[in-house]
Amino acid sequence: MQITNEQIIALLAAIIPIIVSLAAYLYNVLAGKLPAQKQAVLQNVATQAVNMAEQVVGSGNGTAKREMAEETINAGLKSLGVNVAPELVNAAIESLVFALNQQMKAQAAAQPVNASASNG
Repeated sequence: MQITNEQIIALLAAIIPIIVSLAAYLYNVLAGKLPAQKQAVLQNVATQAVNMAEQVVGSGNGTAKREMAEETINAGLKSLGVNVAPELVNAAIESLVFALNQQMKAQAAAQPVNASASNG
């Protein structure tokens, strides 16, 4: 039995949202073990880094955005003298990306459809 490209794509489309949701959950669990002050610092630095990467790189190229966000977070935390496990940085990025994607989906669903544009 040979797996087709379409089957692989369908499988990935089903698995990726689950993985991202688990990463967001993992972030909340791991971040809960950090002192409150470190949690706040990580959240603020990660939010700024993810938003910056989204603006600089633009849509698509998730790998470049992820690398940029991760480097920015690590540099920011280092400059503040805050040590955080790499798993927490990863989970913070995944959690924020998930939230951004949910926000974009909600905005797209709220956009009115312009029927006059298709009747040209």
